[in-house]
Amino acid sequence: MGISGISISYAAGYTASRNTGLHLHHGTELVYVQAGSCGNRLEEQEFSGKPGTVFIIPPEINHRQVNHGEVKTIYAVFELDRSNPLLRERSIETAGDVFIPVWMEQLLQLYLAKQLNECNLLLELIVSHLLTRLQQVEHELLHPALARAIRYMAFHFRQPLLIREVSEQAGLSHTYFNTLFREQLHMSPSDYLRKLRLGHARHLLRNSRMSIAEVGIQSGYENSHYFCRIFQQEHHCTPGTYRAENRKYFDKYNDQSE
Repeated sequence: MGISGISISYAAGYTASRNTGLHLHHGTELVYVQAGSCGNRLEEQEFSGKPGTVFIIPPEINHRQVNHGEVKTIYAVFELDRSNPLLRERSIETAGDVFIPVWMEQLLQLYLAKQLNECNLLLELIVSHLLTRLQQVEHELLHPALARAIRYMAFHFRQPLLIREVSEQAGLSHTYFNTLFREQLHMSPSDYLRKLRLGHARHLLRNSRMSIAEVGIQSGYENSHYFCRIFQQEHHCTPGTYRAENRKYFDKYNDQSE
């Protein structure tokens, strides 16, 4: 299993002037712009980028990169094991940061050398560093009660959890909690909880030998049939198919660790 719940799927460099096609990833994608100017068009938003911009693209979001001339990027796709603000689509400016350019180059070199354990360690550092920058920018933007709710969901998503219970923990009425959640996170609390649980399920399917039923239980779904139905609705494949298609990453990691 990846260190601290972060598990890399792949990383690569991209240098081109042509746009990418419309695509999506099962994991979170981090794109670092090294040179040139580009934009990332998502389903409902568009972000512009320049040298130093980091695009964060959550799992299962259709997107394409639109380049303005030749652009050089490094990108990585990976799984997160816990609730994380980076799971929301966004761009983060890191121009002038002395660490991110070096770390992204090192991440790519480590991946090419098949040093997957080191990749996961470095990804943990990159994510932590980006979160620090993000918190500095958005510290006053996120409602304190909403922050409490997100923390509560992160610690309790494996348990039977009602949204009304979460709103009570946040100290908000159920109606206002739903409204505030949609305004600030652009999704309902139920959608957020589902994405949190399924993200954890994907991680377990890729990086453990648990049965499908046990994966469901560990992800907050006590009924395995319901877990499989929700998973298939979200990912358009069964948990078993997802595991089979992504097993190579688990096997590759273990080959490097032995």
